Amino acid sequence: MADSQWKDKLNPAQDDVVTLLSNLITGKLLDVLLSKGLLNDEKYAKLLKMKENKADAEVARQLVQMLTSLPAPAYDTFCSSLDKVHGGQDVLKRLQMGTPSTAATTVLTSVASTSPTVSELDEIITADHIRTLHLKIAFAWKKVANFLGPRHLSHDEIKSLKKTKDLDDDDERCEEMLFRWRAKQEKAGRPGTARDVLKALLHIDVALKDVAEDVFTSKTVELFYQN
Repeated sequence: MADSQWKDKLNPAQDDVVTLLSNLITGKLLDVLLSKGLLNDEKYAKLLKMKENKADAEVARQLVQMLTSLPAPAYDTFCSSLDKVHGGQDVLKRLQMGTPSTAATTVLTSVASTSPTVSELDEIITADHIRTLHLKIAFAWKKVANFLGPRHLSHDEIKSLKKTKDLDDDDERCEEMLFRWRAKQEKAGRPGTARDVLKALLHIDVALKDVAEDVFTSKTVELFYQN
């Protein structure tokens, strides 16, 4: 299913899905989404805290917003996750209906307006990002590799990059490292995002803030600090 197809399927059902999800927000659901790679540890902890504060509707809105920022394979992963949770079938049935209800005519922009920082920080890392980024951080590629998450490259994977004869210098090693990291995130069903890269860069050295602003925008970096 193409990205636009499943997002079109989710959008008209959005209000209904949020309502249904808010009725079944449980620790188990969040655990399943974490195990499926749809949530990283940071997002999981944030949503769990919100749930503990009984903000179930906000958790549901955050989940819907998160889903629309992921590629098409995430839709099937989300559906299989719902199937493992009591009450999840109701959400699946609503998604399968596809047609909007009167209460569901407010689409994705209504959620985005309540959470304006999500789309920019959760921008998916593209090949263009990598081609720009690797030239600026090649000198620190091993440190970056160690901190890039949520699914880090193993020490053996990093060592193999150092030993690969086809990679002539740190520029090439850094580029290959970033592509392997991105592929690892995508394989788990949760693509690498701007937030992931910013977290790694700014943890290593605040001086890399200039690099982050060149690759993304100063506004995105500022939003990262605020969140």
